[in-house]
Amino acid sequence: YRPIRVYKKGLKRNIAKLALTRAAVESQTKKIPLAKLSFRAENDNVLRKEITDAQKPMAEVGYKMEEIIQILVMGEKGRKKLDTPRWKASFDLAIGRTLAMYVRAYGYNETLSQMKSSPQAFKNKASNQWKLVSSEEIKSGPKMKKQAKKATEYLEKVMKEHPGTPWALLAKRELSQPLGWKWKESVNPNANKNINRNTPPNQVRLLLAEEERNRRKRRKKGPARKKPLL
Repeated sequence: YRPIRVYKKGLKRNIAKLALTRAAVESQTKKIPLAKLSFRAENDNVLRKEITDAQKPMAEVGYKMEEIIQILVMGEKGRKKLDTPRWKASFDLAIGRTLAMYVRAYGYNETLSQMKSSPQAFKNKASNQWKLVSSEEIKSGPKMKKQAKKATEYLEKVMKEHPGTPWALLAKRELSQPLGWKWKESVNPNANKNINRNTPPNQVRLLLAEEERNRRKRRKKGPARKKPLL
């Protein structure tokens, strides 16, 4: 093993190595949350609330991925000067996977925003839930399509130049997951079936309040008295 001072000196000599190690440190600073994929939709306001809550953590993921991408892009200039297959595979895999995650995170929030601003209508009357599923089609704009293409090129390069290695296996797994999103309607049997999708929220609250008042009246009256036997 080489001394740490020799290792650090080698990093400073190549901007790609330095960028890769910096990106690795940045990626460990915060845990990536799992994306919410099922959204209740008994009515549009419920759906919008579900979407808003899901967007916040994924927006942070998108910002973090963008920061890491900027670090790695700065290192692209030194990529050709990397002296070992291990460094080359590590750099290409890192930038490919980070770009893929960024495209998914950005597309996720973009798809949610579109649904929040203009909720789609269900084709099946029994449906009361929307699910977000992977799609090969990227609908989040030309910039994301360009980033998706770049991610695919890097990952395919890893598979081609380093076959049979752990890097190639990870690249293959990443490529097996589509980068786009699409909506799929479904039925949630546990949803509140008493609230109609088209019932205004204020009316729903009034109905619930009326039910509560009726329950209180029944409690005050107490159990019905039995007639005395003659």
